[in-house]
Amino acid sequence: MAKKQEGWGGTGAQGVQIDKARIPENENVDVGHDDLVRMFALARQSLPNLRRFLVPIYDKRNLLPSPGFHYTLSNEILFGKNSLCIEGFRQCAKSELISTACLYALRFPRVEFSYIPVIKFQSGAATKMLRQVKQDYCDSPLLNTNIEGIDEASESALQIRVRDDEGKVITVRFEAYGKGSSIRGANWMHRRPDVVLMDDVQDKQEMRSETIHEDDWSWFLSDIKMLGVASRI
Repeated sequence: MAKKQEGWGGTGAQGVQIDKARIPENENVDVGHDDLVRMFALARQSLPNLRRFLVPIYDKRNLLPSPGFHYTLSNEILFGKNSLCIEGFRQCAKSELISTACLYALRFPRVEFSYIPVIKFQSGAATKMLRQVKQDYCDSPLLNTNIEGIDEASESALQIRVRDDEGKVITVRFEAYGKGSSIRGANWMHRRPDVVLMDDVQDKQEMRSETIHEDDWSWFLSDIKMLGVASRI
């Protein structure tokens, strides 16, 4: 039996003791039922908890407590009602929060959080992130227990059918876009996006250019903001 972990840090995790809270890749899941219940209860609460308890860990040196603001941002991303803009310092793990939000959408699916375009500086970067999401989801014996099937895993989209807690099958679709892409008409199954996740859409050089700023702002207002009345950004 692995040593119990204490003081995980962050809202809802302090003082919780869970055997084998991290399941390494390719290791059988032999966690007791009560511990599993607690792990999933904590993972449902926030993005940092989901990554800590359910996502495969490839380098144990990276197993560090999440700062408090990760939990605040997690609550806004998962359960907020309005659009949100975050300016974070370098290496604050904001990109990790974005990718973990995609994992959350797969493991704890909700219809209102199931059509999610992802926008990066280049479409290739968005595709790379979705490939990592697919790998993390498929590699974790705790994440992928609700999978029904993978419908698409292409350069432009990742679409997976999963079951919610009541056994209902929900299709979760992610689409990869680069900044400036023609996303205004994004539509899937007669639906507009539920949430649009944008991450690092400008580099340092572009941030110094007033012309690029103006072009980017025009693109945001014409293509992103007009996606749908109910779409959160």
